[in-house]
Amino acid sequence: MVLLLLFSFTNKTKQALPSITIPSLPVQKFDKCDFHVIGHRGNSYDEPEDTLQAVNQAFSNGANFAEIDIRLSKDGIPVLMHDNLLDRTTDGMGPVANWTVTQLQTLDAGSWKKSELTHITVPTLAEIIKLSAHRGSLYLDIKVSNLAPAIARMLKEHALPADSIYPAVSSHRMLKRYRKNLPNTPLVWFREIPQDWDEKWIVYLKEHGVVGLEFFWPTLLGREDTQELIRIAHKHDLFVWTYVINEPTVMKAAIQLGIDGIETDRPAALHNVACLNGDGGPVPQPRIMGSWNFQQHDLQASIGSRLRHWGYRPEVSQQVKFGSTEDFDLPAIHGQVAQVLHVPAFQAKHGLQMLPGFHHMGPGSGKYMNQYTLIMDILRPQESAGKRQSLLQRHHNNDKNATVFINEQHQLNIQASTFGHIEPNQWYRLIMVASVNSENQSQMTFYLNGQFIGQHTVSEIDSEWALSSNLNSRPSLLFSDNDGETAAIYVNNIQIRDYPMKADDIETLSGPSVAEIPF
Repeated sequence: MVLLLLFSFTNKTKQALPSITIPSLPVQKFDKCDFHVIGHRGNSYDEPEDTLQAVNQAFSNGANFAEIDIRLSKDGIPVLMHDNLLDRTTDGMGPVANWTVTQLQTLDAGSWKKSELTHITVPTLAEIIKLSAHRGSLYLDIKVSNLAPAIARMLKEHALPADSIYPAVSSHRMLKRYRKNLPNTPLVWFREIPQDWDEKWIVYLKEHGVVGLEFFWPTLLGREDTQELIRIAHKHDLFVWTYVINEPTVMKAAIQLGIDGIETDRPAALHNVACLNGDGGPVPQPRIMGSWNFQQHDLQASIGSRLRHWGYRPEVSQQVKFGSTEDFDLPAIHGQVAQVLHVPAFQAKHGLQMLPGFHHMGPGSGKYMNQYTLIMDILRPQESAGKRQSLLQRHHNNDKNATVFINEQHQLNIQASTFGHIEPNQWYRLIMVASVNSENQSQMTFYLNGQFIGQHTVSEIDSEWALSSNLNSRPSLLFSDNDGETAAIYVNNIQIRDYPMKADDIETLSGPSVAEIPF
C-alpha cells in the first residue's frame, strides 16, 4: 500500500550515517512533467520492490516521486522492506528486526522477482537518500513511529532541502508532531475521507503544513462528492493523489477526474499517459507469479516467493513432508516417479501461505485481484475419501470457511456450486480460473486434466475468491479451513498466474506432470 511517514533513525542514539557507495546504475531522464508520477516501491512492476534498482528505475522512467517502505534492523539502522517478515522478498526468514544490517545485506533480495538478480541486496535508507539526491522526492512509509526528530536531523546531516521528502501523516496527533519538528517540510494527509468533511477541514490541514491529500482509488470512485473534494482542495492549493493504478485506461480516468498524482507500479506507463498523452506504452506480458515443484524437497519457488508454513504451534503432526511417489507408496505420474509434497490434515491454525505479489492490472481491478489462474497437481489418498478437503482459503487469518474445497461426495465445491468428481488415489491437474466477464461479474471456472467441468458466477467483483495484491501483501492460504475441516493431500505442482487462462491453452496443459508446469 502507499502510506505513512518518512525518514527514520533510531531515536535512542545519534550515530552518524554509515559511509556508503552506490553501485553504478544507468540514469535516464524523461522530459519534465508537472503531473506527480509516484513510483510505488520504486518501479516495482519490473524490478524487485524497495531496492536501489527499483528506485533508480522509477526516476529514470519519469517518476518525480518514489514511495518506499522503511523498517529498522536489529541494530537500529533504517532499511527498505515492506513486510514485517523477510520471507516474501528475500531468501531470509523471520522478522526484519531480528537481523542486523550487515546480515540483511548478505541476503538475496532480487531473484524472487527475476532469477538472474541474485546480486540485489536489502538497501539502507542512507543509500536511497544518496541515490535520490537531485533526482526526485521521497514519499515514505515508515513502519516505526515517533521519528520526527530523527528525520529532521537526517535532513540536516545530508544537507537535503526540506521539500525533498513528503511525510504522510494519518492522524491529527501525528500531523502536529511533524509540523513541530519539520516546520518547512510538506506533509501529505493519508487517511480515509471523513464522512463529515467540509472546507474548514481542508483549511485546517493546510494551516498545519499539509500540501496534499491521498486516497484509495476505489474510495474516490465510490463517493458522490469526490469532484467537490478535489475542487475545494485545489481552491486551497492542495494536490490530490490516489493509489495504486497500473492500467492506462484507469490512469486516464483518474487524470480526467482532476487527480494531480498517482502511485503506480509502472511509472513509465503513467509518464507516457500523463505527460506524453500516450496509451501507456507496451502492454505487459502475462506472468507466472509463483511456481513450486518440490524437486528439491523444500518450499522454495522456481518463480516468485517461497511457500511459508503458517501455524501457531510447531507441532510435528502439522508439518509438511517431502518424498517420492515410491516413498509414499503412491501411483506414479504417467509411469514416472515424482517428488511430491505431503500436506497433513491441517488444524484450524495451520496452513501454507502463498504470496504471489500480484499487481493490479486489467478490467476488474477492484480492491483485490479478481483475475488469475491457479493450477495444482494433486492426489487424495484413500484415507481422505469421504472427508472435506480445503484447497484455497482466501482469508489470510483463516477466519471463514475455505473458499474452494472438495466435499464429502468428492466434488469441487465453491459456495453453493459443485462440479466434477475427484476419485481417491488418482493424480489430477486441477485448474481454477478467476475472471471478470463483460457484465462486470466475477467468475470462477474449473478444469480437470484440461477439460472444462463447471463455472460459478456472482454479480460483483471483489468476490469471495478475489485475492490480495501487493498493496497489502496479505497471503492466501492453501489447504486450510477455519474449522479444521480438511484432510491429507499430496501435491506435485502448484502454479499461479496473473491472468485468466483461455480454454485452448488449458487443454494443452492436460493432466499432471513430473516436470514443472510449462508457461
